[in-house]
Amino acid sequence: AIEKLGERFDSFTSNPVLKAANVFDMPNWEDDDDVEDYGAGQVEDIYKHYKPLLDVKGFSLEMAQAEWTELQMVLRRRYPNRDKKFIKLWPSVLRSFQETGRFDNIFSIIRLLLIIPINTAECERSFSQMNLVKTDWRNRLVSSTLTELLMIKMSPVTLDNFDPSNSINLWRAAGKRRPDTQPYGRRRGRGEDAESTSESDSDL
Repeated sequence: AIEKLGERFDSFTSNPVLKAANVFDMPNWEDDDDVEDYGAGQVEDIYKHYKPLLDVKGFSLEMAQAEWTELQMVLRRRYPNRDKKFIKLWPSVLRSFQETGRFDNIFSIIRLLLIIPINTAECERSFSQMNLVKTDWRNRLVSSTLTELLMIKMSPVTLDNFDPSNSINLWRAAGKRRPDTQPYGRRRGRGEDAESTSESDSDL
């Protein structure tokens, strides 16, 4: 049984990308004296694996390695105990720097590492939900609509804990809104339609 478990997880220990990704796990970081050289080779290994994808985005390996050195210094000061695990650390770091434009190259690599699937369960759930959404009766759904419906179906947010503030702000910022009106002006009642018709007849 132990041998079978070893075979099952052998790909995780021997995969070069996953091995290189260990440098982004803060508890593995070495002493501050070695920060300048620490992880540069692993960044290059990950870049070589994802080269076609990263080159399309205008990625620079030299800039990424320099940004990695600077980012380590920033995070070592912010978390002196170095006790933040990978999955807890990087989403919060990405959010805190997303408006600054700093570390764009190294963040491209980190985002790729964050979406590496450890198992296929999530993918299988996605396909199951897609089969429930795109039935024979709804086989003309376009990709964009199907994607949005699947995002709703698979979202962990429920009506009980949903905060609509962001959605309302986005809706209001999308354009000028006129309360209580239809897209083509206020809808007229039947009486108003009749008056308008009689006025047009009298003009004739």
